[in-house]
Amino acid sequence: MKYPKVLIVSSEDIFKCDTSSTFTVRSFFEGWPTERFKQIVCGEGQSDETTLVLTNKDRLFCGLVSRKKKQSVSIQRNETQFYKQRRSLKQFIRQFIINIYVLLPYLYSKRVRVFVDDFNPDIIYSPTMNITIIQFVYKISKRKRIPFILHFFDDGLNMVFKDYSLLRKYALQVIKRAFNQAPIVLCIGDLMCREYEKRYGYQKFLPLMHSVHPILKQIEPNHTNKTLLYAGSLYLGRYKTLVELSKTIAAYNDSSIELVIYTNKQAWDELHDYFREFPFVRYGGFVSQEELTNEIAKAYGLVFVESFDKEMLSYTRFSMSTKIPEYLSSGNPILAIGNEEQSSIAYLKEHNAAYVVTSTGLISNIMKSFLERVGWTNMSENAKSLFENNHSRNSQKERFRQIVVNSLMN
Repeated sequence: MKYPKVLIVSSEDIFKCDTSSTFTVRSFFEGWPTERFKQIVCGEGQSDETTLVLTNKDRLFCGLVSRKKKQSVSIQRNETQFYKQRRSLKQFIRQFIINIYVLLPYLYSKRVRVFVDDFNPDIIYSPTMNITIIQFVYKISKRKRIPFILHFFDDGLNMVFKDYSLLRKYALQVIKRAFNQAPIVLCIGDLMCREYEKRYGYQKFLPLMHSVHPILKQIEPNHTNKTLLYAGSLYLGRYKTLVELSKTIAAYNDSSIELVIYTNKQAWDELHDYFREFPFVRYGGFVSQEELTNEIAKAYGLVFVESFDKEMLSYTRFSMSTKIPEYLSSGNPILAIGNEEQSSIAYLKEHNAAYVVTSTGLISNIMKSFLERVGWTNMSENAKSLFENNHSRNSQKERFRQIVVNSLMN
C-alpha cells in the first residue's frame, strides 16, 4: 500500500491538541508509517524531530508584534462579540489592526528550509482556515515544486474580513491563487463544496468529513425514564434553541422526561440561569470522551441544536460538529433543531437520519414523534448507512490516503 511523505502545516499541533479538527486529522494518519509524515505548527508548542513550531520570530516584521500581543488579538467566537460589541471607530480600527496581523506572512527561513529539505515531502496537507498559513503553504509548494491539499473545516475565512473590503479583496486573491494551484481542495461537507464552487469559481472541491469511532451499545438500556442528552457548546446562540426545547418539554408535563446537558463549565456558569425554571434540565458536567460515549449509548434520545439567529449563521453555516457522527453511530433517535440553511441540519434532513425541526414553532409537533419513536426504524438504517459511508474511521482514512495518492498523479 502506497503512503506518500506528507508535510502537515497547521495552526495547532495535530498530535497533541484536542479539538474536533485535530481528532479528525489524527484519524486520517492512523496506520500511516510514522517516518512518512512530519508537521510544521504555526502557533504554540515545542519543536522536536518530527515537528517544527513557528512563532512570531518567524513572521515578517516580527519586531512589531510581541508574543503577548499575539495572544491578545485572538478572535473569540462567543455571545459577547456578536451581540455586545459596539462598532465604534476605535473598535473598527482595532479590528483592522488585528486583521493586518492575521495577514503577516511566515518567512521561508533557514530553519524552515532545512526542516523541509531534510524531510523532502511528496505533498503538503493543511487543515486550516488561516490566510497566513495558506500563503505559507503556497510559498513552500512553489519553492519545492510539490502539490498541496487544503482542508477547510468551517468558513472562518469569510468572517475575518467581513467588514473590511480592501482586506477582503486581497484575501480573495490569495485564496483564488492557492485554489488554482492546488490539485484538490477538501471541505467538511457537500454544502461547503457547492458554495465554494460558486464563490471562488473553482471546480475541484471534494467533501471529506469528520471521522470517529462508533458508539456501540453493550446492553440495550431500560428506558423507563426518557433521558434526552445534549452534548456540545451553548455559545453562538445554541442555548436559546435549548431554551425553546425546554419550554416544549415543560408543556408535556411528563415527569419521566429529563434533559441532561454536557458542556463546558464556564459556559454553563454563564448561562444556566436561562434554564432555572425547568426542573427537568440537569447539568451533566464536562466529562471525558469515554464517559460521554457511555452516556450517549444509554440515552433515550439525543439532541442536536444550532442557532436560528441569522448573524450566527454567517459564521456557523458550514460547520459540522463531531457530535453528528457520534450520534449517528449510536443507534439512538436524534432530534435536530436549527436553521435549515445550516449545513449540519440540512445534512441530517437530506438523508432522513434524524427528526429535524427547522422552526421553533414546529418543535412540539416533531417532539411527539421523536418521543414515541415514530418512523425511527427507517431513520436508524439511514443513520447507520450515513455513518459507515461518511464518518467511520476505516473508510475515511482510506479515502484520505487515496486523495493524497491521486493528487500526486495530477
